[in-house]
Amino acid sequence: MSKKNQMRKALITSAVAFTLSVSSFVGTTFAWFTDSVTSGNNRIVAGSLQVDLELLDAKTGSWSSLKANRNPIYTYTNWEPGHTDVKILRVENEGTLALKWKAKFVSEAELTKLANVIDVYVNPSVTELSYPVDRSLVGYTKVGTLAEFINTLSTTTYGTLAAGEKAYLGLALQMQTSAGNEYQGLDLGGFFDIQIVAAQLMAEDDSFGNDFDADAPYPIVPYNPVATTEEFLERLESAEAGDEIFLTEGEFEITQPLAIPSGVTIYGAQAGNPAINWANNQAADKTVISYTGNGNCVNIQQGSGMVLSDIVIDGVMIDGNTTADKGIYVKKSSGNALEGIKILNTAIVNTKNDGIDATNTCGAVIENNYVSNVVDNAILLASYKGVNQAGEKVTAYVRNNYVDGISSTTNGAIMVKNGAGDVVVSGNIVKNVSDNPSDNSKAGGISLYDLYEGGVIIVENNQLENVMRGINLYKISNIDEGNTVCVIVRNNTIREFTAFGIGTNELNVKKKKHTGVTITDNKIISQIIDNALLVKAGTGRDWKVTASGNTLNGVVVNSANGVFEG
Repeated sequence: MSKKNQMRKALITSAVAFTLSVSSFVGTTFAWFTDSVTSGNNRIVAGSLQVDLELLDAKTGSWSSLKANRNPIYTYTNWEPGHTDVKILRVENEGTLALKWKAKFVSEAELTKLANVIDVYVNPSVTELSYPVDRSLVGYTKVGTLAEFINTLSTTTYGTLAAGEKAYLGLALQMQTSAGNEYQGLDLGGFFDIQIVAAQLMAEDDSFGNDFDADAPYPIVPYNPVATTEEFLERLESAEAGDEIFLTEGEFEITQPLAIPSGVTIYGAQAGNPAINWANNQAADKTVISYTGNGNCVNIQQGSGMVLSDIVIDGVMIDGNTTADKGIYVKKSSGNALEGIKILNTAIVNTKNDGIDATNTCGAVIENNYVSNVVDNAILLASYKGVNQAGEKVTAYVRNNYVDGISSTTNGAIMVKNGAGDVVVSGNIVKNVSDNPSDNSKAGGISLYDLYEGGVIIVENNQLENVMRGINLYKISNIDEGNTVCVIVRNNTIREFTAFGIGTNELNVKKKKHTGVTITDNKIISQIIDNALLVKAGTGRDWKVTASGNTLNGVVVNSANGVFEG
């Protein structure tokens, strides 16, 4: 589906209104400040990060704040071939924190063909000295037609501002001189908005250093939201790469597996908000995909001749109602590993099998999710790759997820297996995991299994509670010839285990040149004290486990001076 075919509601005629949208956003485990302003039903939500947008009056040379002025800035109604309308805008950082800002056009309307002959020009280098406004468009760059550029302006207009700084932006609309008589009397059929969003910039030093803000996300501002199951299915059926589907709060009853097309983003009512903040809050607005069919609820599956990439699911709840097999299933039957897969801020509950099964991916991000009452794996990252199609090294992330109530696992509540490449498993909370007694050698709250293809795995800052096996490293060989350490387990806390706290077994099973494991600064708190730190012999000679700084109930438990050798 094209961008304009997403936009179903016709709103007003003739006038083109620019609106700045408002939101505040909470980050992953930590929070970043964000801000935006609205011209039109004005609402400002801001902390110490504040952004304003001002419009230059072409007649007086004065600036007016769109934070206070709700009027549209494009109001001309007699467009003709060659007509040019230039506006000079000024973005100002009114807060005390450095910020990064982006702008883009969005629309809730199905624009008419008039949008095909209105060209958009951008000049990010104009200054206040540009008054009076120059309509020759010298220094401006054409970025496409209005129809083409809806929802994509952010790739061209963006910047950073220190506290108190200002940036200037020239935006021009010009009707093509080739536009014929068929455009006489037409209006756009609706309005479009310009969204200016701001987020904290990596600048100030704080307790985390000056790079704490590096991943600070922009606010997510919904447009053209979908409120019914029927419309949701229609939008999925015709969606194309680059489409964003916003779902309102409420229940979407689904009886057949959902197939997510390549390049499509699904946003729920809690997009951008870690799922632990709202999954169990009865008062929170939720977008619930309630599944009562057979098979998997959501499929991201690449078949023969297909190429899937850049799929995002953010801020929804998937309820399998104990009839669904897996909550989200990512897999390919042919072709290269799936790139750009992100499962964020999503809750998965009540499935007969796994919560999130991400298989055959490259650089997947599984972050801030909540998984409860599922069987076997809450989160599975399997057969992953560490180098993308461009030849660049990428890292997969499983971080800041909340996992509670995983039954009969033969693998691991969070499991990484059979892959090649770097993986970070960090900041997760894993509680109440029971193993399947028939086959549990590789089970655990967090399990690394059958890894020998290349890369370094870091397991850090996780919290595990009430598990049979805590962190389980099983059948691991040196998975990168140049690395002396292939697994690092550090700064994790394990409360109450029944089999072992942290364990290794069958290292160097593939008999590569060297297998190195570091286990350091972990805390184990348990009434059971046997096998708090359990290192079993490997199958080859060239392996080494180094343990240091680990404690059991406050007492150091680094056996044999922390060094175990085969």
